[in-house]
Amino acid sequence: MKNKGAISLKRYDLVSFGEVMLRLSPPQGRSFLNTKELMMEFGGAEANVLIGASIFGLKTKFITAFPANELGLRAKMEIEKYGVDCSAIKLIDKGRMGIYFVKYTGRRGIDVIYDRKNSSINFLDVKDIDFNDFEESKIVHLTGITPGLSQNARSIFLKIIEVCKGKTIICFDVNFRKKIWDVSTFKGFLENHVLRNVSILFISKNDLKEIFSLEDTPDSLKEFHRIYGTETIVCTLGSEGALVFSEGTVEKIEAYRLDEGNIVDRLGSGDAFVAGFIYGFLRLKNPFKAAQIGNAMAVVKLMNYGDFPSFTKKDVERILKSSLDFADR
Repeated sequence: MKNKGAISLKRYDLVSFGEVMLRLSPPQGRSFLNTKELMMEFGGAEANVLIGASIFGLKTKFITAFPANELGLRAKMEIEKYGVDCSAIKLIDKGRMGIYFVKYTGRRGIDVIYDRKNSSINFLDVKDIDFNDFEESKIVHLTGITPGLSQNARSIFLKIIEVCKGKTIICFDVNFRKKIWDVSTFKGFLENHVLRNVSILFISKNDLKEIFSLEDTPDSLKEFHRIYGTETIVCTLGSEGALVFSEGTVEKIEAYRLDEGNIVDRLGSGDAFVAGFIYGFLRLKNPFKAAQIGNAMAVVKLMNYGDFPSFTKKDVERILKSSLDFADR
């Protein structure tokens, strides 16, 4: 942790900034070619994490913008019902609600079509944001998606890092998106602005290889730390669990097994992992045990429909089989 000050005095446990979009999907067994109805949900990497953290009782807050219409109001209401503080969400007359269309093509396949140009978050300016919300949080969670949306979103992202570094824990999920970034530009952005300023880094094994040409091995995480100085590195391995680097040690945290036939929805499972990890990191002060909670969150999310983690803390505790102390401390 860059700053080992009294984070216990912070007003919030977790604050984040990012985009939320409307998710439209045909019913199971239908495609966009033959359906007459679409199921309506909302999702977004940062919001997914905040909701997951709220399930565990963490005090969370979301900063973003939605269009000032029924879709924007509905999105705000959906997030708010999970206990996330949405008082800083702005409903504005500029922009629109981004949309993504999801079709399942079998147990493993997913087709996603994005229509996010000119979404309302891109019309926010640095002067529209109260950065005290970020300073007053124990952890600030950011992703690699948001700074790729627009220059405005990038400016706010960079200002958040500037304001928070050395004052609070910055947690960053790489979340590389080829439809937003090219590899070389993204790597340069991370190296110039992000990696040396964050305390906790989440990166998938695929992103580790594609962006940094590193394999998902203990030596690779130690090398990553040597180059960039990132204190805690979590490399997610999908169904194999996660590799966690902290204080010179690397441990593999095995995933909880789930039969393929029990998987309902893969979208949002990575964000559920992050939410569980953040909870464990704050409550247990142990990144390795935190990853166990993250794995449990991810497997429960796989059994639930929608991007948002619509389940309870008890559902996760059942997966963990009471092996960890979940008492608030």
